[in-house]
Amino acid sequence: MGILPKSLWQDKIQTDSENRVRLDLNQLLIQTPNLNILVDTGLGDIVPAKIQHRLQFHIEPLELQLQKLDLYPDNIDIVLLTHLHYDHAAGVFKKNGELKFKNAQHFVQKKEWLAANDKTGVDATSYKNDFSKLEKTGQLQLINGHFQLTPKIRLELVKGHSAGLQVVRIETEKGLTYFASDLFPLFVHKTAPITAAADICRQQVYQAKKQKLKELRKHGGRLYFGHQPGKNYLDF
Repeated sequence: MGILPKSLWQDKIQTDSENRVRLDLNQLLIQTPNLNILVDTGLGDIVPAKIQHRLQFHIEPLELQLQKLDLYPDNIDIVLLTHLHYDHAAGVFKKNGELKFKNAQHFVQKKEWLAANDKTGVDATSYKNDFSKLEKTGQLQLINGHFQLTPKIRLELVKGHSAGLQVVRIETEKGLTYFASDLFPLFVHKTAPITAAADICRQQVYQAKKQKLKELRKHGGRLYFGHQPGKNYLDF
């Protein structure tokens, strides 16, 4: 919860005996007439025992979620990785180390790629995967700043939480949709000044949140939160 004292949020979020709160690992599937686009991949198939014990992960395989929509990993055309922290990107790989979405191009911000490969960075412990395997497949697309993926889908570099955090902006008939990932982790972070403990630059997060909220209030639309359990969006 960053600088937010527990006294201000303890009535809104339940904690367990070790002061942990429930977090979901939310992904988004975008379907166009020609493309199946997956935003983030979650933890994947392998969680180190130490992390499993400390954080008590319960993983429902992403493959099962896709099957409910009559889709399989091979049907995914594009994977958009908001950033490369392990809880958002480890699902890129199978247990055997092979690429899970073998027919997909994977889009990552160049700043994020460099941060994930810098073992001395301020948040180096958040990058637990060897993404060099992805680079070797030829299915990695490094982008530098805002990127128009389709006429109605844009990747926007916001930084702040990590060196190269990007959010996904989608234009719809009802306004804008933002998949905000860790820019807006939980509902308690829905106001700009409230940032998270894992953010590497509060000022950048604050400015990015102000901008996105301004757009949503002006145009209307929906904001998806990165870790909110249950209903994980707010409509404007």
